Amino acid sequence: MNSCESWLTYEQVFDDYHINIGEQGELYLTCNMLREYKSHTWRRNSRSIGVTLCCAKDAILAYKCNPVFGAYPPTMLQVEQMAIVVAILCHELELEINNDTVMTHAEAASRDQYGPGQGDPDMRWDLYMLKGMPERTSCCSHMKRK
Repeated sequence: MNSCESWLTYEQVFDDYHINIGEQGELYLTCNMLREYKSHTWRRNSRSIGVTLCCAKDAILAYKCNPVFGAYPPTMLQVEQMAIVVAILCHELELEINNDTVMTHAEAASRDQYGPGQGDPDMRWDLYMLKGMPERTSCCSHMKRK
């Protein structure tokens, strides 16, 4: 099992991201400009925008990479709002939505060999799978379909 101690309750905002999304989909900006440097994802902080969901405090990745989100699971409103935010950002910045421009921590970590199942003690699996959604799916796959 691997826990992520830096995850949040619904009320906490994490300053390492440009945009935080609360339980009901409310947006919290932690920057004056999206060009500000934020240390949200290892080796991927320059020229990128960090968006996070305020949730998953004390979450663990259990047997067979099944997420257990505990008392603060991602809400459907948060996931939908993240899809909207990412779509607007990509539209305004003229970015194609694909596997190179939009990814979760788990997807970035898997590319850099510190993702689920790769044995790194600093593994990142944020939103690796979404449980309780219409179908069990990766967060990025869900957003890209929107």
